[in-house]
Amino acid sequence: MKLSTLLLFLFCILFSASSAFGQQYYGVKWGADELANTVIGNGISQGDYRFRATHSDTLTAVHTFFICKNPGYGAGTGGSYRVDLETDDGTPNHYASGNVLATTAENNPEADFTTETFSSPAKLVAGMLYHIVYTNKDANPAANYCSLDMMWWSDPAPATAQPTIANTDWAHLYNEGSVSSPVWHLRNEATPIDGGNYMPTMQLVYGDGTVYGNGYMESWILTSRKSISGSQEARESITSVSGAQAVSSVTIRLRHDSGTDPLTVTLQNSNGVIESGSIPSSSFVAAGKAGDNWVTYSFAAPHTLVAGDSYQMVLTAPSSSAYSIFPLRKGATHNFSAPAYFADGYAQYTADGSTWNDWPDESARPSAEGDLQFFFTIAAAQNSLVPPQNVTAVVR
Repeated sequence: MKLSTLLLFLFCILFSASSAFGQQYYGVKWGADELANTVIGNGISQGDYRFRATHSDTLTAVHTFFICKNPGYGAGTGGSYRVDLETDDGTPNHYASGNVLATTAENNPEADFTTETFSSPAKLVAGMLYHIVYTNKDANPAANYCSLDMMWWSDPAPATAQPTIANTDWAHLYNEGSVSSPVWHLRNEATPIDGGNYMPTMQLVYGDGTVYGNGYMESWILTSRKSISGSQEARESITSVSGAQAVSSVTIRLRHDSGTDPLTVTLQNSNGVIESGSIPSSSFVAAGKAGDNWVTYSFAAPHTLVAGDSYQMVLTAPSSSAYSIFPLRKGATHNFSAPAYFADGYAQYTADGSTWNDWPDESARPSAEGDLQFFFTIAAAQNSLVPPQNVTAVVR
């Protein structure tokens, strides 16, 4: 065996044991604030979604989110797009190499949520970086264009935008040069054009049916942020656990608004409380920024969530303090599939401490499409787990 082949083989083994892409977390695993777009055309020739393969198999399709009809998002006919699967260039910047492994087209971006299928799919190797590159092939891309739309995170440049995945492994880039002479930028930088982090809304579909990606396509931050204070409580209601999960901690993204009382986290089922504990308000200060932060409560001992059973992860606080939280909307009705989103439950809210309702969507209608931004860490993976990043843990 050649040394290079051996090193690749060892890397893939190591990756499978340590990557945060695997089943080491149970829950939503993504955080975001709002939607954001990148116009593909009118000065930006290409958009790129970079990802690290989680599975060794052919990549048969990708499902993404275009917006064409709104002012500032699209113009003219909307354009048409070549969609290429490319290798990584191997440089520290990890740009697309221009080496095309498979190609297809998107000629109807005005459908908004589109699936691009590769007629001659290429086989990916787990652990390797790849790029899905969208090129506006219209004869006049300055007049006919659409936008790739995706989730947006308000931090301009944290070390890790998502707690369970490295920035390198899931990112959005754009080319403001030509296709032949690209000038790539990572659109996760603290620059005037960016002002935040951009997270691809993209689902990868492998030949054996395996699905991976981010299937969240909207946030309800502006319309449906709810307070946690006194009788006002929030929870993620897990209706049926898909496979037994031994969990050691739970991490939640929310905001501390006032007071010094801790946030109480309760894991319960139909038989009652399994464990209840608190996250100090100071943990939100320790997280290092105002606004929404990831914080973690570690259980006294791991708990097994039994396959098929239902549970609730409840968030409460005394009336003398206030926290607030908002859900992300999963794309279940827009052809995204689990596990690109969390299919085992949904967010709920009570204003009186007893009557629980599904979380109101952007039109104030109760909806089961919302999920709190949360995840459990799976205890069985502790010895090989990449710890959550950019979070504040509770020290017992």
